[in-house]
Amino acid sequence: MKHIIISILFCSVLFSQQKNPNEIINDVKSKFNAVQDYKVNLKIEVDMKFLRIPKVSATVYFKQPDKIKMESSDFAVLPKEGINFSPISFLNEEFTAIYVKEDTLNNSKVDLIKIIPLSDSTNIILTTLWIDIENQVIKKVETTTKNRGTFIALLEYGKFIVYGLPDRMNFNFNIENPELNQMMDLEQSRMNKSKSRTNDKFSGSIIVEYNNYLVNQGMEDSFFVEEKDSD
Repeated sequence: MKHIIISILFCSVLFSQQKNPNEIINDVKSKFNAVQDYKVNLKIEVDMKFLRIPKVSATVYFKQPDKIKMESSDFAVLPKEGINFSPISFLNEEFTAIYVKEDTLNNSKVDLIKIIPLSDSTNIILTTLWIDIENQVIKKVETTTKNRGTFIALLEYGKFIVYGLPDRMNFNFNIENPELNQMMDLEQSRMNKSKSRTNDKFSGSIIVEYNNYLVNQGMEDSFFVEEKDSD
């Protein structure tokens, strides 16, 4: 299946390809790799039909290459794809990149690139990136998965664009999640809604605001080790 997708995409852009997609992606990765670690405060707002979730505040800590820790006094059931989403993470896997064209997104010139993962174990089928040409950051991501639906993320940047770190992300999803489906049924019952859902998929959005970045403060690895409860 992946070979068919690659062949179709390759043929469709064969005569228009002018840029090297791997060079563009490497520029994006190099910018983010300048971040050894960071701490940031999050404000998270969730909009999902049939499911009421209050606004959530959290603090996230990150250290290269993949250490991450989240602290929050709030509790909410959130799609992990939205909260743990990183436009860089899937670029560390093996993939085929195809340059499509130069485009415009929100008055910014962007390069449109298709990413096809090479691993058979990944759940991702195809990812499309809109990469800001001037600032070498990802402005939009659209990902199609095998059995988890489609995700679209729009990213906005401020003064930390130099590190490729966003100020705001709007994450839209249309996914299948049995546990959340059960919660939606309970919510419908509580609201005396007799109409049942017609399918197992649900959609919504997560808006994440990033505030008070502290970058390259020299975090210790031990900070990310989970403490075990004593008996």
